[in-house]
Amino acid sequence: MKKRPFYLSLLLIIGMMAMLLVPSGLAAPGRAVAADLGPIVGPGINLQLFIPVSIKVTPSSQSIPVGDTASYQCTAYNAAGLARDYTESCEWHINSEAIAANLGDGDFQGVNTGSTKIWATVEAYDLLSARVDIIVTEPGEPKLVIEPISAVIKVGETQQYRAYLRNTLNDYPNTDLTEQCEWAISQPIADLVGDGRFKGTDPGAATISAHYQSTATLAALVARLDLTAQARLKVEEEAVKMWLEVIPESATISVGEKQQYHAILHNSGDDAAQDVSEECSWIIADNIADNIGKGLFEGDVEGSTTVKAVYALDDRLLPDTLSDTAKLIVMDRPPTENLPEGKMIDRQPGYIPLCAPQKLNDPGDQFFMDFDQGLMDSNPNRYPKVFYWNDTYQKWVSLASYPVSSGKVKALNDGDYNGWFVVMGCVQPKFTDTGGHWAEKIANRMNGLGLLEGYPDPINPSSLTRPAGLERIIIRSELTAAVARILGLSPGDTHLYPTITYMTEWENDQILQSKYADAAQIDAWARPYVAAMTQAGLVKGKGDRFAPNDQMTRIEAAIMISNALRDVPGFGTPADLSSYADSADIPAWAFGQVAQGTISGYPDGTLRPNQPIKRSEALTLLLTLLRGLGW
Repeated sequence: MKKRPFYLSLLLIIGMMAMLLVPSGLAAPGRAVAADLGPIVGPGINLQLFIPVSIKVTPSSQSIPVGDTASYQCTAYNAAGLARDYTESCEWHINSEAIAANLGDGDFQGVNTGSTKIWATVEAYDLLSARVDIIVTEPGEPKLVIEPISAVIKVGETQQYRAYLRNTLNDYPNTDLTEQCEWAISQPIADLVGDGRFKGTDPGAATISAHYQSTATLAALVARLDLTAQARLKVEEEAVKMWLEVIPESATISVGEKQQYHAILHNSGDDAAQDVSEECSWIIADNIADNIGKGLFEGDVEGSTTVKAVYALDDRLLPDTLSDTAKLIVMDRPPTENLPEGKMIDRQPGYIPLCAPQKLNDPGDQFFMDFDQGLMDSNPNRYPKVFYWNDTYQKWVSLASYPVSSGKVKALNDGDYNGWFVVMGCVQPKFTDTGGHWAEKIANRMNGLGLLEGYPDPINPSSLTRPAGLERIIIRSELTAAVARILGLSPGDTHLYPTITYMTEWENDQILQSKYADAAQIDAWARPYVAAMTQAGLVKGKGDRFAPNDQMTRIEAAIMISNALRDVPGFGTPADLSSYADSADIPAWAFGQVAQGTISGYPDGTLRPNQPIKRSEALTLLLTLLRGLGW
């Protein structure tokens, strides 16, 4: 066994000192945070710690004769992706010492013929391990072969060749020498872009060569291996591809309204795009709209259908025709009376239409709508709110709204929405402590969506006014429930996210009890949401606990939102967290888990990842989630 590296011992000492220095009443960071320490500076100390989070052993496989020695290298990587040679700093092991002897520092000597596994381990905060193969053979006449022996590709395509060492006496399993060979091509028809990997550049044929040289000890003799193998490559002209695209992909119009579609012809040969709408034949599947011609349709009756463009080609080398389809929705007006459950995104019942729906194509950041004040006055405890019709989810969704005078309300169009809008009289609590707060608009929006609850007013508990507590720290169960409401809104509602499935109370209990030792501590109101998010793989516990009442940190909240947006285009790129001034405080496990655009830092350049997140900050993250899901 090797001695533990000096820096690990020093790290343990520093870690113990840090634990003693954590102020009482503050949550100490987990060990994953300590693993990401940057430079440690103190009296007489200026040390940059390198903490490995993964290792790799190379090569992945070696074949040696009895008596020969194979050398392996271990490379360690930290959370930032920096690499260091750990060959002499790790522990080396072999599965069968009867096949090869462990000489230490990655060297192994063949003893008897056969194959086995060797592996390296590094003692970090978690035991890191990597396994590779070693094959011991009898002396034989080796040869080098290339697979495939022949290949045909198009200009711009790539072909991967691999070189293998074979023994003609006993035909032992192939030893992959692709990365150890020198590769060449006889004619400049392709570029070498990697070990054995060629990318076609010009039409033609050429010979691919692989050359391998090494020194191997065979019994008491030293023989130099100098092997060459050849294969064939043919590069052909890139095939011309033509296709038709109808835009827009989907459109919604009202009865009597017109919609213009365009047919775009694409040609990969010259990267051209041509509008051929007037040359196409246009077809509509159902007669819900009049086909005026050249891609123009006028809504006739309410319904949904597809339109199709067909373009005839005058080229015998290509198909006779190209075609593409798009969706067309014709609606009279969205329903406002006797709405079925799930058509209104708001948590309180008793909706009363206060005006007819209006079609607004560009209402701006804020706009005003008139409504029947007398109708609202005749129905007490109602509050005028503006809703817009979400075509994607076929639901009315509330905006942040403010009455400005009798019969007039102002709406904040925070999502640049267009289309149908209506004013509804709603039974809905109002917040008393959000005025002047930077998150007031977001809070009112979330209130209308049923995603933000208030607290009883101690002065008038029976009133519709409630304190919102925007500066209050949010706990894990609260944010989990809010995200689940956005993704699936509520148990029994039409799901807005394919992985969210609400289950029975018994099923919830089974999931929670199997995952979390503290399942009994999860409040009844939060259990269906935590179970649904757990089942969907969008939330994890802290070890074997969910810790429902623990404060949610900023980095934990950002990762939860990133998980919910993982399949949404535009949010798949991890954010670069290393640019923040306090990046050393970011837990190692958080790197690569936060999606671009889901969290921002403070004006002083810090992220404060382990700081508990306030309700107001959490609402901003939830608004990002709403935008990503098309709300």
